[in-house]
Amino acid sequence: MWTSGAATSCGRLARTAAEWISAKQREIPRTRPHPAGNLLAALTFRLEATGFHYLRARYYDPVTGQFLTVDPNVATTLSPYGYVEGDPLNSADPSGKCGGLWSTDSCLTDVENALGGFFGGAATDLEATSSAIGSALHTAYQHITVSYGGCDIGCWNVQFQDGYLSYSGGVFGALGRGPGIGWASQVPSSGVSTQIMGGGGYYVGAGFTMGLNPGTGQLDPCDWSVSLFPALGVYGGVQVTTTVPIPGFPH
Repeated sequence: MWTSGAATSCGRLARTAAEWISAKQREIPRTRPHPAGNLLAALTFRLEATGFHYLRARYYDPVTGQFLTVDPNVATTLSPYGYVEGDPLNSADPSGKCGGLWSTDSCLTDVENALGGFFGGAATDLEATSSAIGSALHTAYQHITVSYGGCDIGCWNVQFQDGYLSYSGGVFGALGRGPGIGWASQVPSSGVSTQIMGGGGYYVGAGFTMGLNPGTGQLDPCDWSVSLFPALGVYGGVQVTTTVPIPGFPH
């Protein structure tokens, strides 16, 4: 019985390093790839309990500075177990098959693929972000309004939007106000239009307009604007607006 037990123990101790590592790989959960993305994920991950680094083709021991198994490209690298010719500070071996960072074309391809995946993805994200920002700025330019006006029984207002100037006049109200900023639902176009209007304030004021068909008296809920401005007073009624393009401004 003792002989059998000893044989079993010796059998376990006699397992090769590769077999032992293979068993540990199944037993020990791997760490997740680094959140930096494609580059680090393509280069390595570490087995927590052993400290070995998995480099796709082989396992690397950072304590000894060597791989645990022979380089598959040993005929080219002439280094069965060495890691990047003993220079880990200046070189890398993402595939586990290289003698040094630039020793073979295959090694160069590995590094290019890793770097390309990382920076290529970053460039694509940056391009998409820039496009989205440009689109948002263009939309804002089309719909943001800047205005100035007032009321003394009759009301008047001058407004800039998307390269157009609009001149409005209507009745009635008593309102002292400063310059305002707002948002219009529609992009302006040349012509004459009619709106209902209303608003007021006590130091801080707000106003609105909504499109009106003077022939039928129907309101257009899709044609509206709102604005904020310093003000003292109230106003409300109907106004007529003339809109013209400003030469040299984009529309």
